[in-house]
Amino acid sequence: METISGENGESIESVERIESIENVESIENVESVENDNVPITQTTEMSFELICDIIEREDIINIADDSKQNIISFLLHFYKAYKCFGHKEIVNLNNFLKSIITKFKEENENVFFERLLLIHIENMSNRFINVKLKHDPQYIEQIELYFFFILDLSFYFKNTKTESSFSKLTNERVQNLVIAIVNNLTIFLVYALRMIESNYYKDLYLMLISKGKVIDSLTNLYLNYDQSDKYIIYILLILSRHKEFDDDIINCGIIDLFNSQIFLNNNDKVNNKHYFFIEIIINVVIRNQKDSIAFLVSKNELGYVNNILENILIKIKKESPNLTCISLLKLIFYIIQNKNSYIHLFLLGLKKNILHDQDISFVHNLNNIIDCIENIFVFKNEGIENFDNFIDDFLCILFCILRTVMKLILCPSSEINLDSCIDPYGMKEDKESTLKDDISSEVGETKNVCIKLIKNIIKFSLNFLYHDIPILDGEKKSLHLVCADILKEIGIYDFSGHLEEKKKIVNEIIESIMIKMEETKNISNEDQHIYVYSKHLEVVFYVSFNNEELIKMCFTKEFILLVHNNYCKLDKNENLKNIKKKEIRNLLKVYYFGILYLYIKNNLQSEEIKTDPISSYIYYVINKELKDKQFMLQNELYYLIFLKFLSMSLLNNLYNFELFLKNNTLDNLLRTFKRSTIRMKSVVQLLFPCIENDDNLELVKNYTKKNKLLLEVLMGFWIEIQKIGLDKKEYMNAKYMIYYICKLITDSFTKYLKHFYETKAMLSSLKSMIVYEEKCVLDIYLKIKEEIETSQLAVVENDEWLVKEKIKNKIWRIEHMEAESAIIQENNYKKEKKELDNYYDYVRNTK
Repeated sequence: METISGENGESIESVERIESIENVESIENVESVENDNVPITQTTEMSFELICDIIEREDIINIADDSKQNIISFLLHFYKAYKCFGHKEIVNLNNFLKSIITKFKEENENVFFERLLLIHIENMSNRFINVKLKHDPQYIEQIELYFFFILDLSFYFKNTKTESSFSKLTNERVQNLVIAIVNNLTIFLVYALRMIESNYYKDLYLMLISKGKVIDSLTNLYLNYDQSDKYIIYILLILSRHKEFDDDIINCGIIDLFNSQIFLNNNDKVNNKHYFFIEIIINVVIRNQKDSIAFLVSKNELGYVNNILENILIKIKKESPNLTCISLLKLIFYIIQNKNSYIHLFLLGLKKNILHDQDISFVHNLNNIIDCIENIFVFKNEGIENFDNFIDDFLCILFCILRTVMKLILCPSSEINLDSCIDPYGMKEDKESTLKDDISSEVGETKNVCIKLIKNIIKFSLNFLYHDIPILDGEKKSLHLVCADILKEIGIYDFSGHLEEKKKIVNEIIESIMIKMEETKNISNEDQHIYVYSKHLEVVFYVSFNNEELIKMCFTKEFILLVHNNYCKLDKNENLKNIKKKEIRNLLKVYYFGILYLYIKNNLQSEEIKTDPISSYIYYVINKELKDKQFMLQNELYYLIFLKFLSMSLLNNLYNFELFLKNNTLDNLLRTFKRSTIRMKSVVQLLFPCIENDDNLELVKNYTKKNKLLLEVLMGFWIEIQKIGLDKKEYMNAKYMIYYICKLITDSFTKYLKHFYETKAMLSSLKSMIVYEEKCVLDIYLKIKEEIETSQLAVVENDEWLVKEKIKNKIWRIEHMEAESAIIQENNYKKEKKELDNYYDYVRNTK
């Protein structure tokens, strides 16, 4: 069991303290414990039956002192002799408990009954359940009944607390009794958890804890006694880590207790309790994110969250963020993440047509917390002082909340589509649909409030990323990473019409990059600060992507020259053995290359691109990467950018296409395709415009005469696309491009037939392509026939007959070709099977 740390740095070794109350033996000793029941040999006639008779028949004042002492002696001897109870013992014990609990609640002067209860609780073994009787329903009922008596006693204490007789609980003896009950239940639960985690009668213990309402009893005994409350919180925290107890924790009343106390402004000790309370709730909420969170707040969810935000604001205005503030923010984060929560739906836009005050208050509260934090840390050029772990954790979670809020406002999808980021056309479509669906122009007020919040989030994130926030010991750099992610996503999600905000982001980040570039010229000095610097480059890449105006305004010649020089220096330090430094180098290389790609793409008409150092850089990068291949194959984003870069260079004559064919560069590219797992759609989109170009087509045909690698790669793609699951709408364009390129290269499938027939897979693909071509023509005829029949197209009767005949002939031709292919495949299968059987016969005979 792990150590739980308190808010003021104290170490609270919860489980060790609990276990120190009584030494719990290992599982191997359980069997011996179960068999150590020995007969009671007493000098008196005392028994449970007699004790119950005395208690029920006599008033406490009439019970003789000798009888009282005999009862106590009998109980002490009983608990010492019996560590594990059979059916008779547990029945007798339950009757005894029923009597003394009844008397304890009824009598005003009940010192004797308090003492009897205390003796029972302090001497009762935590291993009193005889697991050998688990199939005896009467025995199990008695065990459950025992726990119900404890539950009844706990309700009595809980109700007493709320009544005018609360003074009764201030009695030291009663407090000791409560503490003893809590300790006893805690020790039992620790022992039971060991059994459960070891899968030793797991179902039995889970059932008894749940049906016996053991967790309910503990919650009822939370009476503001520091010692017992501490044990209750710790054991509930441990239980909350096990999903089997979720329902019991949800229904035990701990959430109502949490909600009633969390908004109280108490001292640090109580705040420490609050922290563990919240952790218990969070553990349950995390596992139930897919379901409704009504168990946490059944009504007015937004009001609940607003109260938490206002409470946090009050706390951080008075002092630095503490553990309670951090945990409250975590709770809000998980509430927002829940797809069934009101806030989640409101931010997605489903609730924007109904604008309530609380909706606006939620946004205002976030803005107020941002403003408060910025006032605490007045950003100066020299950085931020007094930055510690609590502040770092608090800000990390706050930025995670802000990032989630921004995502939900700007885009309904929780996933980032890498292809839509890299593909300008895909990104354009995403933007239009996002703008239409998420930021409705019909609700201007809501839109303005949300946009103001987003701008505030951008400014807040930029301040923390731009200024030198100290990175804490232990490579704790999460704050920097989440700030970078927020700014990066401004480029991924729609934020059109706000060029000034993007310009400010890029300019300030570039300014920071320019400074850090000078500081990091030597790759050997890289550390976690350089990793954060790579995130700066990532922000610039994503925010500038597909934004020509922004690139023109922000990408200066000085900046591009520095990026170019740094990229070349990184390439000279490829043989790094240190894994961390290699990872950082790879990140820097990806985003240096991405920024240079954006700059070149945006300046294709400029003469500067056709001169050094950019012109030589284009040849250098293409030749080197296609020759080495390794880095591209390991970095998908770099590979995607490279394909765009290569296509741009070939189509705009920045790289001579004839040289591309002659210098084995295309061969290297095709071999890279064969080894990569990149989606074939991206590859085909690169090849198609280059080969379709009239000036290039003859060069490609001449290349294919000597080298069939291009055909083999395309046929390989065709085989992949024929597989189940790939022949979908999204791949139809890629399928057509593969077919069209092959048709161009082979002069309508009339050349290189010998090469096709030498390879079964290629021959099968060739026939499949021809069938595909026939089906495309058939689809055209069928469309014409449909238009004729619906009177959309007027033709003479003879033409209509011709169309029907062509359809009939095409269908026959396709069926004939498919049948022929099936026969060939069947014959090949039989031939291969026969060859395999002959080989096995040969092996058997040689043995």
